[in-house]
Amino acid sequence: MKGSGLKRAVLFVAMVALLAGWYFQERLELERHVGAFSELLFRIRGLDVAMDRDMERIVAFRMSNYDSLVQIRKRLLTTRNELVRLGKNLQAGSHDRVAEALEDYTRSLEEKLRLLDDMKSRAAVVRNSLLYLPQLIGQVANGDPELAAKLLRLFNGLLMMQLFPDRTVLEEVEAQAGALRQDGERVVPVLRHVQTSLEHGALLHELVQEFLGIDSRGRFSVLQERFLEYRRTEGRKSIFLGIGLLALVVVLLVWLWRMLNYLQQARDLAERSHRRLEDAVESLAEGFALFDNRDRLLLFNRTFVKMYPWLRGQLNPGLTLPELETKMASRVHRTNVQGEPLLGLDRQSLRELSCIEEVEGKQWYLASNRPTSEGGSVWVRTDITRTREAEQELRKLGRALEQSPVSVVITDVKGIIEYVNPKFEEVSGYSAEEVIGGRPSVLKSGEMDSEEYGRMWQ
Repeated sequence: MKGSGLKRAVLFVAMVALLAGWYFQERLELERHVGAFSELLFRIRGLDVAMDRDMERIVAFRMSNYDSLVQIRKRLLTTRNELVRLGKNLQAGSHDRVAEALEDYTRSLEEKLRLLDDMKSRAAVVRNSLLYLPQLIGQVANGDPELAAKLLRLFNGLLMMQLFPDRTVLEEVEAQAGALRQDGERVVPVLRHVQTSLEHGALLHELVQEFLGIDSRGRFSVLQERFLEYRRTEGRKSIFLGIGLLALVVVLLVWLWRMLNYLQQARDLAERSHRRLEDAVESLAEGFALFDNRDRLLLFNRTFVKMYPWLRGQLNPGLTLPELETKMASRVHRTNVQGEPLLGLDRQSLRELSCIEEVEGKQWYLASNRPTSEGGSVWVRTDITRTREAEQELRKLGRALEQSPVSVVITDVKGIIEYVNPKFEEVSGYSAEEVIGGRPSVLKSGEMDSEEYGRMWQ
């Protein structure tokens, strides 16, 4: 029960740790993508502003180098691809709305870039015409101040028209050009350049109006709002998930506290049981030792140490059975009940053994080793030294009776013969088998005369 509960607690802790790790990893990864996405949004908005600025420079004929447009095109393509890639890492649902707004905004920027390309071509034609016309007017009106004045008024009107497009100014320029046609072929080149400038200027004006009609700022606001909405939604999700994880951690802590409390109670109970076992073992008159399933000494009492005094100070928990056997080998001799020596016992034999141990020829113990249910073994030693000595005394007495020169008959309290010695058999003529179990009166059955009967009891 205790082990299974601990395993469940460890499994639950591991599960919560994995869940928390996954959550924080996902949040960190998402925040990284969101931060990068925000940075790219401001970068692409900067490209939008740069295109507006370049449009103003093109219209004012102040842009002679178009490298900035090339750089804007490259940066726009790179930034757009990065935004699309990062947008895929956003959560589904919110990602679709952000991706839709992003696609709409980048499409407007691409359209503005296309218009800028057309505008720069038209503006280049107009600018070249305006730069060339003063020289051409000088050549055409050479020596004719009146014609030169008319052409210069036409040029000024054209310049005013290009810089500040106005319908009234356009009509005046067209009227002046119509009047100059009366001056013949010599003004045709000037009028041709003026017409070209007016046509391209008109197209440039249309492109500018189309450019200004693209509401990229509004589309960026929509994109930014949807992205901020996404961040707010994800923030709320993060809070809810954080609360859920916090609740889970609280439950885990309560469970762990209860489990630790239960384990502490179980540990206290085990310690009390262990102390009781030690007290019970110490109270035994027999020597006692307990080994685990790896043949390591776990527990022993003082009686066991007294039985093997040379092991004092060497018997410690953790001592292995082979080590103990090595320490006992030269001083302990084991025999079975028939007195046959037991030599070369292996571990399995030592776990289950009944024998007599003779210790240094002074002490005799009845050894009983029994296996435990966990694969270990219990050793019990009973001191039979006095019994052994009594047996030896009885053997001596028996030998004395056997060799006695007088007849000896031993009966129990009821007078039943239990023993007769050889001298009795010799004197009485009865064998031990004939009289044991009978009474001494059998000797007066008439088969033995009085003189012989009296001599037997002398």
